Amino acid sequence: KLYSVEMGALGNATYKMNIDQHTQHIYAAFAGGVQKNVLHGYSSIVGSDQVLWPGNDGMLNTYPERFSERQPSSIHYKEWTTMISRYQKMLQQGVSKMDFAILRTDYHFDSLHRRAEALQTPAQYEVGHYFRDLTMQQMGYNYEYFAPSILENEEYIEFKDGQINPDTMGYKAVILYQEQISLSSAKKLLEFAQQGLPVVFVNGLSEVIECQSDTVYNTWQHGEAASKSMYSYDSDEEVQAVVAQIKALPNSRTVTASENGIDNDAYLALQELGVYPRAAFDETNHNIATTMR
Repeated sequence: KLYSVEMGALGNATYKMNIDQHTQHIYAAFAGGVQKNVLHGYSSIVGSDQVLWPGNDGMLNTYPERFSERQPSSIHYKEWTTMISRYQKMLQQGVSKMDFAILRTDYHFDSLHRRAEALQTPAQYEVGHYFRDLTMQQMGYNYEYFAPSILENEEYIEFKDGQINPDTMGYKAVILYQEQISLSSAKKLLEFAQQGLPVVFVNGLSEVIECQSDTVYNTWQHGEAASKSMYSYDSDEEVQAVVAQIKALPNSRTVTASENGIDNDAYLALQELGVYPRAAFDETNHNIATTMR
């Protein structure tokens, strides 16, 4: 599927972002699975006689950006957009693959939409939003987040050949860190785990829930992963009983975050379970500039 994003429409950030910051946002979208960035927006130089410099502006100062000749960086737009177009063409080829999935039961993400002063994300300072420790990313793993309930979609989701949907994304493992999970999702996860799916539980993890600025952000501390029911009609004890069966399997691991709520052992658990990044090589390859593992 082709995913696009409206790029540049940050609140109250008109004329406050440079081309490097826009490039960072585009790269972040690429990392999130987007293959097409639609630039927002373009304001015409022409207008009524009453319009003064920098020209007509139908969007006022509410949403940027003004990708037009009035921007000093416009002298680079031809080369810049050509570069972005090449990346997007490349990302629309082949079949996307992910090493593993992190199951997450809520959808809130502080996109910094309300704060023009917070134009960067903690990830640029080696701090992730959910998994604040980026060791797995630095070790070559690629992963994404989605709700556990997606696994229950039997029409589109299957486990075979040691992977979830091997013909498409090919997740080789799943990680859970939030306290809540539905009983039905826990049962589906148990079904896959009994067939060999590696499962890692991370206890005591804290995640970023709101960014106050580039480097100041609020966190939320989690307790034991997958230990509580999401819904009142299922008890915590029922969920815990199913999760206990998963943890009893040889293809399951449980790790605990450090005292500051940052995980740095999940990648070791993955390697113990034989889950390695697809970017790694089993043998040294001197024809490639970077080798891992």
